[in-house]
Amino acid sequence: MCYNEANTGTHESFMSRGEESVMKRISKMLALVVLTMALAMSAALAEPSEKELAQLQKKVDQANRKIESLIEHAQRTPKDDVDKLLEQVSKTVDGVLRYADQIGATVICEYETYFIDGRYVEIDPLRVVNV
Repeated sequence: MCYNEANTGTHESFMSRGEESVMKRISKMLALVVLTMALAMSAALAEPSEKELAQLQKKVDQANRKIESLIEHAQRTPKDDVDKLLEQVSKTVDGVLRYADQIGATVICEYETYFIDGRYVEIDPLRVVNV
């Protein structure tokens, strides 16, 4: 609390009690916001554990095997099923990418070109990037 000593020898506060109460509340709220942001940042910057990365690598390997299987099937069939293939690949990839985001890891898709149903199609197998 700030005081001003007047010639009379009494102490007067520069702020009224109501103003002090408001300032204390604002200070507490500000401290809470800063603490919350610090905790959120530390969680966001936390690296995935080895167990999580191993699980992610397993998911990536499974997804890539499934994608290869889908490609081989589409190449063997005489009908034009590229749109269906791309939809299935997208669903497979999305699940892995969501898990990677959840644990704070990075997975990239590197496009490879395949000849399917008389046309070239780019499909994106997955690869885990070291965090």
